[in-house]
Amino acid sequence: MKKPYILLVEDEIHIAQGLIFNLELEGFLVTHAETGAAAKEAFSNRSYDLVILDLMLPDSHGIELCRQMRQAEPQLPILILTALGEEQDRVNGLKEGADDYLTKPFRLEEFLLRVHGMLRRSAWYQNSYNKEEAYLFGSSRIDLKNLEATTANGKIRLTELESRMLET
Repeated sequence: MKKPYILLVEDEIHIAQGLIFNLELEGFLVTHAETGAAAKEAFSNRSYDLVILDLMLPDSHGIELCRQMRQAEPQLPILILTALGEEQDRVNGLKEGADDYLTKPFRLEEFLLRVHGMLRRSAWYQNSYNKEEAYLFGSSRIDLKNLEATTANGKIRLTELESRMLET
């Protein structure tokens, strides 16, 4: 069985070391990035099964990274792990594409349960995306992996249900 690959974006080294240690104990492979620039580079060099993203990075704001990652990989699970715990921060994080939001300080057991849950749920969708990525219908193109349709009228974002119906 393939070990899930996680991108951890965390600038506080003591927190990152503890997370890496525990994630690796759980059987995950972890790439660590301390800055937004390092995260972008790591993200462009390989595909990940999950991203754990701090918001307050020394060179950028994690919300922008979340937005860019979500745009590039619509099905990628993203967990925001941050000290920003106000309601508006949580709403903004989820609105910009995060699948879950956990504030620091956090309990390790809850964190690991969320990671396992997100990976389990994302696996439900993986089987359908291992098939054809795109279908052509005349001048229209349906990209099931990225949930996008390109027609004569432009690009259309598809919902998960629409994608499954089209695939069927």
